[in-house]
Amino acid sequence: TQDLDTFNLDLEGLAVEGVAVEGADTPFQHEGRELTIDPDAVLATGVETTVVVDYGGSPTPIQVGTDVFRVGWHTDGRDAYVVSEPAGAASWFPANDHPVDKARFRFEVTVPSDLGVIANGLRTTTEDAGAGRTTHVYEASDLMATYLASVVIGDLVFVEETAPTGLPLRSAYPRRLADAAATDFADTAAMLEVFERRFGPYPFETYGHVVADEVLGFALENQTVSIFGSDLVTGRGTIDAIVAHELAHQWFGNAVSPATWMDIWLNEGFATYAEWVWAEASGGRSIAESARATHARSDFGVPPGDPGPEELFQATVYLRGGLALYALSQEIGDEAFARLLPLWVERFGGGTASTDDLRMLAEELSGADLAGFFDEWVYGAELPPLP
Repeated sequence: TQDLDTFNLDLEGLAVEGVAVEGADTPFQHEGRELTIDPDAVLATGVETTVVVDYGGSPTPIQVGTDVFRVGWHTDGRDAYVVSEPAGAASWFPANDHPVDKARFRFEVTVPSDLGVIANGLRTTTEDAGAGRTTHVYEASDLMATYLASVVIGDLVFVEETAPTGLPLRSAYPRRLADAAATDFADTAAMLEVFERRFGPYPFETYGHVVADEVLGFALENQTVSIFGSDLVTGRGTIDAIVAHELAHQWFGNAVSPATWMDIWLNEGFATYAEWVWAEASGGRSIAESARATHARSDFGVPPGDPGPEELFQATVYLRGGLALYALSQEIGDEAFARLLPLWVERFGGGTASTDDLRMLAEELSGADLAGFFDEWVYGAELPPLP
């Protein structure tokens, strides 16, 4: 967007051996997370430039955005998995590690031949790499924020299906959990149908799940392949709310990513609201009943629109975020809100959007002035009463 004398990438904990810009060796400095590159010629506005970074080492997870878990590349030396939200991508590849700078990705992963690999997008080739190793190539053709890039390596069983909509579904489970996981994720195709009716067409080329053979205590919506900890797999079909939540993120968070991390409630609030949509569609509580039950047991001192940089994943961004969306549906009316959901993805998909973008879209559809509503529900410290 402007001429550059130098530019920066994020890379933490790995060693850079060299940088080339347009094929020419280029000076650089690497201190902490910042890789500063100083090309001989100015990079002109709007001109495509090829940068190659020669780097390596053993990636280790980093602490950023939460003290609940470390983000980035995790491995025991054989199995590996990646969970990067919000800024852990820089622990395993050089990137402008922020959702505003989306890219298309290609992964080449070489592992011992008795291990399986799954990554974002679709597997395009599998080749013998010699010495008992295999190279797996995945390509993700849709734009993706860096924090959603992922690789999982392990003793995996692969399951490939096709949803009624024609969407390829491919998942990978640890061999010992494959039967239980198949039960727990059995409703995915039905969820896709429900969400497509509410949110518009599924935004990517494929979907599926991967279970890391590790107790994570959470799931994460890596683009096209949500990751779940082994502790979530029960074989009793009791995790539908989590499965629905991560699927909904493909629209809300992945197709439309937060413009800043202050806007993370747009990811989590929409996904929480989607849990209520699935509960109603599958014969459970209505959306209104879910919202009122959540409101009755919730007491938040932190507004969802400003959780602070240290603890992005506070309950307020999930539960009060969902409540704010339900309240918005009551404020502007069901008809306008039903139009807002798919239009949000249609207008901002492939990029990012902010809380102000949501307010302006809701005002456009309803004709109402919603500044006071957003001040109260998104930025106010006290939880307002439900309408």
